[in-house]
Amino acid sequence: MIRNLLLLVLGLAAPAFAANVVEGRITYVEDGSEAFNKSIGRAGHLLRVNVATAAGGVVIVNVVEAVTRVTEGGGDVEMQALHIGRHLRATMPDDCKVESDRCVPILVEVTANITRLEAKRVQDDAVNAPPHAPPGEPGMKAFGQQGGEGGREAAEDAQARGQFDNTLPCPEGMVPRMSGGKRAIDIDGKPACKVKRNFVKGELTNLGSDKLLVNDSRFGLRIGYARIDGASYLHLEPEVDLHFGNDSSLGLGLPLNILAYAGGFYDKGVIKLRAHDYDKPSDFARVLRYFTVGRKEDNFYLNVSQLFAASIGHGAIVRRYSGNIDQNVTRVGAQLDAYGRWGGFEAFVGDVVQPQHFVAGLVFLKPLGFLTGEIGDTLGQTSIGIASAADFQAPYTLNRIPVLNYPKVRDDGEPDVFETRRAQIVGLDLETKVFKSEGADIKPYIDYSRLLDINAPSGAGARGQGGGGTTLGVLGRFNAGEVKLHAFRAVLEGRYFDGNYVPGYFDTFYEVQKYQFITGKADPAYEPKLRTILARDPAHKRAGYYAEVAYQYNGGLAMMAAFEQSFHVAGPDDICPSCPANAKAVGARNLTLHLEYPAYSWLQFFGSFYRRSFDGGTLDTSNPLGDNTLVYAAMRLHILPILFLNARIYRSWQADPVLGEEKNVYGGDVDLEFGYEFDRSSRTTARK
Repeated sequence: MIRNLLLLVLGLAAPAFAANVVEGRITYVEDGSEAFNKSIGRAGHLLRVNVATAAGGVVIVNVVEAVTRVTEGGGDVEMQALHIGRHLRATMPDDCKVESDRCVPILVEVTANITRLEAKRVQDDAVNAPPHAPPGEPGMKAFGQQGGEGGREAAEDAQARGQFDNTLPCPEGMVPRMSGGKRAIDIDGKPACKVKRNFVKGELTNLGSDKLLVNDSRFGLRIGYARIDGASYLHLEPEVDLHFGNDSSLGLGLPLNILAYAGGFYDKGVIKLRAHDYDKPSDFARVLRYFTVGRKEDNFYLNVSQLFAASIGHGAIVRRYSGNIDQNVTRVGAQLDAYGRWGGFEAFVGDVVQPQHFVAGLVFLKPLGFLTGEIGDTLGQTSIGIASAADFQAPYTLNRIPVLNYPKVRDDGEPDVFETRRAQIVGLDLETKVFKSEGADIKPYIDYSRLLDINAPSGAGARGQGGGGTTLGVLGRFNAGEVKLHAFRAVLEGRYFDGNYVPGYFDTFYEVQKYQFITGKADPAYEPKLRTILARDPAHKRAGYYAEVAYQYNGGLAMMAAFEQSFHVAGPDDICPSCPANAKAVGARNLTLHLEYPAYSWLQFFGSFYRRSFDGGTLDTSNPLGDNTLVYAAMRLHILPILFLNARIYRSWQADPVLGEEKNVYGGDVDLEFGYEFDRSSRTTARK
């Protein structure tokens, strides 16, 4: 009676004292040995249960009689209720490391029976059971006939005599554990297995976002102050973030900036919203902050968003393009990637409302997809692709006001364009994989890309010929740690290209540089990017490099740094003899830095710094960051369970309504948010 009462109290108290919650479908069950029971300091009948989680991994749950309370439908049940196909929710002690295979839960809740969609998988589990599994119990798989230390000693002796069967399979979601190049033996005398760790790849940070993205589901109403256009606004915004498992998420919001007047926010009976927030068709899509399924470099990835940067392929043509670096413009873009054994594609549109604005894509084939095994994981991944990206209405000539020679600004806040042309780049790429293990893979690649010519270039001395460039690079991805995962990503590229070409043409700065290719102090004399690049001398040859490193710790803290440089190696020294002085600057030395901590805690934050044309020269003390700088930083402070403080500062661009030039200006906002964050425990478990 006392024991049952104690178990009941522990079960009810579990949510308060436990940090780890494991949820999923039971794929494997076996009796544990007395030796294993002693090794974890427990007594009583032991069941070892494999649980396939929503994240795609497998966690081992050790259910011990008289220690673990097992319930179904709110009532206590016997341990026999735990069998293949059932769903469970296991609450672990807060000091438990679920990847250690040694955890004993406080409470196990059997939440549902097997679904029809999972019926075939359960049937396959039974069919594929090892030949010496106990008859009639396909889920009670055992590798040996003896348990405990005796079984382990016998297995070690057999292994030493070369009679040990190292080919015995591991349960679903697990892989052999190796030691000294041999199959390790666990405490039960069986060939040891361990949970197959998911390999983290793709982007490790949210670089490209101008707002803080949190990893937990939430809803709230933000009320505060915003400084935009050099004016003050009352900022109101309801927001919702929903995370479905670890791979899907949805964010909605409706930002409203109400202009403050000397007479108050209610001026002559009218509330006036900021003029450029909803004056273009694309602005009305901003209610969708993001909708994401999967991760970049997954077999399937969908991202419809205004808060992420997009890359295509290796980034030779499109590298972290962002459509929202102008304070007067909001664009929601969409990216869809899919690939399989024989090939795949990547597709991107920069504005879902105005698709003709900017599109990009890549199609690739894997001619060695028929290879299997270790060589299939390396050379079998060799791919050949063709890529293209185009701005079909790229600015070519801005509308100039006579005498003042300043470009005009349209009513929607963007520079007025007199003439547009197609800015299009096409490319070929080849990549393969030379190394693949549980914790690393390395992929070398080579790309060739070319900026297409335009017809009938206008203006004295104008050229319409585009150049090309070759990139030779290597991508390395590395994972380390059994419990707390460390993920690393490194890119190193060597480049050789013509003067009338630039690597990564459609980059983070494109939406401003397409109007004015600013490589120094802001000036109305800067021409659009397409016109500037085409005007350069193709005989001027350049070489350079790009280096990038990124790191993520356990799904939370992440950082990234990138640097690129190029220099003249052949042909005329002057890249554009007929160009004005400001157009001769190549702007080849570029720097990007990023730091973030978006996981749940009392403080979340991020900061991004981009500098184009980091070429030195005289420092302008009145503007030390320079006019070719992009900065985003934000923090979120958890004050009370339903109260948060948000703050953000940024330095981006805006077309000056008087001078017409794109100006590098500051902005920011601070607000109180009344809301609630939830779904923390399952996402925290997934990160561990």
